Amino acid sequence: MMIRVPNRLLVAAILPLTMSGCMRSPLRAQLCVRPDEQLAALLAPLQSGECRQTGAFACDRLERELERLVAVCPGHAPTLIVNAVLAYENQQPVRAQQLLDSVLSRPQGQPDAAVLRARIAIEEGNLNYARRLLDTQIRLVPDHAGLHETLAAQLYVEGKMAEAATELQLAGKLGAPRWRIAYHLGLIEESAGRADEALKLYEEVLGANPDWPTAQSRIKALRARRLKPEAGTPAEAPSPKPESAPPPSVPAAAPAPAPPAPVAAAPSPPPTTAAKAAGPAATIAEPAGTGFTIQIAALRKAEEADAIAKRLAGKGYPAYVVAPASGSVPLYRVRVGKYQERREADTVAARLQKEEQFKPWIVR
Repeated sequence: MMIRVPNRLLVAAILPLTMSGCMRSPLRAQLCVRPDEQLAALLAPLQSGECRQTGAFACDRLERELERLVAVCPGHAPTLIVNAVLAYENQQPVRAQQLLDSVLSRPQGQPDAAVLRARIAIEEGNLNYARRLLDTQIRLVPDHAGLHETLAAQLYVEGKMAEAATELQLAGKLGAPRWRIAYHLGLIEESAGRADEALKLYEEVLGANPDWPTAQSRIKALRARRLKPEAGTPAEAPSPKPESAPPPSVPAAAPAPAPPAPVAAAPSPPPTTAAKAAGPAATIAEPAGTGFTIQIAALRKAEEADAIAKRLAGKGYPAYVVAPASGSVPLYRVRVGKYQERREADTVAARLQKEEQFKPWIVR
């Protein structure tokens, strides 16, 4: 299962949460006026897509205005959360963490900030922090569906499938979209080898979202595994899962027309005759030195990570697998390259997202 990154439509879903006013300092009191209204005015073009119709510059300008609103109203939690979502979407995890930690430093419950902050921690392999944060927030806001979905992700990575399924069922009762719960439960059933149950759940997902390629891909892969190979033809290897956690949405209660759920690895195109003759491509060793690296997935099974890395290597990407350190969370990280310039990494990451349907994460 993959932890999925949010899209811009989700930013707008935070708007109804804007109930608190701006905590004004004497120097900024005159500028921090009606922050809810300022935030709503900036989010409206992003939600409607109006800024994209007038060019990328318009969207960039709106994002700069949202950043300005943080400086003017540093105590306005909804503004901080919106900027954190944008930073996360723009692959700026440090910036996102700073904003979220500022919100979470307050004594009252901040479930939407906790969902995204826990997701980042899970992606980094910091499961203990994610669990402590989620437990704390669930005690403060026990009826928040997104908290329970994200806890299911943390439990899945730890291999606690029954507990993860329980949390997902609870999230569904608290209002999480059924299609999303069904998809996550399907991933758990698939990981347990119960293909029939997983297929039923994925088909339920397509009943709500018939054109969603992620569920279509998983159904196609499961059905392909059932087909008996012709005599003398090797059976197709199972399609690897791109990530090892059920993906909570941020904020979890925000449905979107295009489901913001985990993106499964795109089916590989048929290999050419030359590629078949050459055999599987070899992955590279982790490059030495420092730089910007593109992370594709973090998986609990080494063979699944190797399969993704080899597939990408066969397409010319400098892919490799980073094994977990002794005593750390058992996650095998699939990464691509090590680039001296951030823009180089951004270019390759954009191609991976477009051509391979991954949501890459740039780390340093």
